[in-house]
Amino acid sequence: SNVERNATSPTIINLEKIAAVFSIPLVKLFEESADTYVVRRDNHEMLFENEGKYKLESTIIKNDSIVGELLTIYEDNFEEEVTNGHPGRSEFGYVIKGTMSFEVAGVRYILEEGDTIFIPAGTPHRYHKVNEGECLSHWVNFSPKM
Repeated sequence: SNVERNATSPTIINLEKIAAVFSIPLVKLFEESADTYVVRRDNHEMLFENEGKYKLESTIIKNDSIVGELLTIYEDNFEEEVTNGHPGRSEFGYVIKGTMSFEVAGVRYILEEGDTIFIPAGTPHRYHKVNEGECLSHWVNFSPKM
């Protein structure tokens, strides 16, 4: 078409049709894309908060194949959290601040600031904070077939 060959520009009516096909507002076609891949700290979406224990915030723009989360364990919470794993999704964790204890497949690991951990899809695991003060870690869950 002339639009594809840059011989002409699409009309507003055609842009509306294109937006409708993708189920997005027309204005989205005109937004700058520089920050499309950036989630600023002030724009983290709160996923879950357990008052006095921890909070979980989304750090990746909505995406079906990858999930990024910032886990903040509050300073007075030393309780162990248990998960049965995430079917079909592996996890990669990075400790930003503090020290955490993990048990993965029956083996205990102590992770300090800057340490990382990989947990295969569906693997039961448990964790808790072991130091005084707040603990921060970043988690990326993804399909191993990515």
